[in-house]
Order: sequence, then structure tokens, then C-alpha cells
Amino acid sequence: MAFAVFPASHIAPVSVSSGGVSVAANFAETVGGPLPTMFLRVVKLGKDCSAPGGADPTLMLRAGTGAAVTVKKAPSLVSVRDGQQANDAPMATAHYKAEPGNVYLVIIRLSLPDPNRVWQLSVRNNDAELMSFTWVVADSDADSRQPWVTMPTALRCEALEGESATVTARVANRGTGLLSLPAGGLPEGTPFQVVGLPTDIEPNGCAELTFSFTAPNTPGETNALYTADTNDSTATTTPEHNGRITLVGNALARPPDPPDPPNPFGRCFICACPQFKPPLVGPRDRCGNQNCRHVLSQHLPPQ
Repeated sequence: MAFAVFPASHIAPVSVSSGGVSVAANFAETVGGPLPTMFLRVVKLGKDCSAPGGADPTLMLRAGTGAAVTVKKAPSLVSVRDGQQANDAPMATAHYKAEPGNVYLVIIRLSLPDPNRVWQLSVRNNDAELMSFTWVVADSDADSRQPWVTMPTALRCEALEGESATVTARVANRGTGLLSLPAGGLPEGTPFQVVGLPTDIEPNGCAELTFSFTAPNTPGETNALYTADTNDSTATTTPEHNGRITLVGNALARPPDPPDPPNPFGRCFICACPQFKPPLVGPRDRCGNQNCRHVLSQHLPPQ
């Protein structure tokens, strides 16, 4: 089983302006099965955690030194030639199928496979706004379904020392297959924990990943690196294809307890007691000064 994820840099999806065509991307002939077949899956990406809808893109293939051909939607087929001569025999046929989530599967069946042949893919954006794309080339249908994880590179939160707070990251899948996030990913002894783990995320989907932070009893910042153990084998540390989050937690010092309020009752009318001494519960309570012991009503009221 073999596959390759594109763009080959794995840094960011390819963006194509309205009506524009992407730069032709080279890929190796990757075939499998008893009938030599290559599977190319392309996803058109939405902006708000959902498939964008709209028009199918135009997918154009070129094999070796042959002319570029536009792939037709199944059941139609297009012939692919590795050569510029009109009498060159087709060495492959291709068509595409539209799948849910603005995913497009191109099936290329080869009659004359060549492991040294270089292919190219170009994508025309037929929507009225800029669109972005990723794709996978594989020797099987299953391996052409690969995820592309995107999450923030850093998150911050704060809590009073000894208390807890939560912070949430949005995880997006910009690939052609399901994205899975198993438990784990944090070093032992960190004050952070994963408390909300998303289930499998479909292409063009998002989910929330939640962390808790228990502030140490000493004020100051604590850092931890969360490394998502996803099924995305090509994830980088760049903002648009990232599988790691630097977590920063700030333990805030507790404010000092406020001072006791001043005693609003003053000197005693009966004796020389300068001020009613608590505890103060009701009007018949007696002064806590042992030399006084007169009730509250016998002391000067608040001014």
C-alpha cells in the first residue's frame, strides 16, 4: 500500500482564485490491484467547518509527455496518452465521482503502467470565490482517504492558584479521509489534562478539543506541549497543517482577605467602655468587654 499527500510540502492547502487554475503538481505513478489502478482523491475546502458546496472543480491530468486532458464525471471516460502524437495509443482511462463533503475520487485505470512515469494534476476553480484544495494519490481506494489536521499552535488560560479552568481548541480536518484523535498527547506531571476529546472528524469537518488547567499553588506561568497522536502521518508544525499545541497556563495569586469592617457602635452610655466589642448578633447582645457587658442599645449608634 502506498500513498502521497499533496501539496507535497504539507504546509498549507493550494488556494485557487475564482476561474483560476492551480500550478500543475507532479506525482509519481502509484498503482495497485490486479487491474493496474491509481486512485486520486481531491477535497475542496470550506471556511466554516462545513463543505462549501458550489460547482465541481475541473480536474486536469497529464501523463509523461502527453497533453493535459480534462477528467470527465462517471460514467463517462477520458483517454490519457503519454505522447503528443495523434496516433499514440491511450495508456490509461480516467473518470471522477463526486462524494459527500466536496470530495472527488478520480479513478485511473492503466493498460500500460510505467513506474518511472511522472503525472501532473491541475485544478480549475469554477466557484465565484477563492477556494483551497488538498489531494491524495494512492494505489488503493482506502489509502486515498487521508486526513489533514489543523489546530491552533498555542492556547492560553488562567486560574487562581489551586483552582481550575478550561480552554478549547477547534480541530479541523482538511483532508480526504477521517481524522482520528486518540487519548493522550500530554507529558506526565503537567497541570493540563484532556477533558473533551472529539470523535472521528469527517473531511471538511471540525470538532472541539478541551483541556483543563489546574493552577499550581505558586503564582506564575506553566507550559506544556500537547502532541496529537492522530492518524495524520504528514502533519507539520505550520499553522495550516499542525498537530501540536503549546499550552500556557497562568496561576494567579489570590487577593488578600479584606480587613474586618470597623465596628459601627461606639462608647457605652452607662460606663466608660469606649466601643461595643463583638460578637454582634442581635440588639440584646451584650458587649464582649468584661468591664462593660451592657447591651448594644446602650452604646452610641453609628453616625
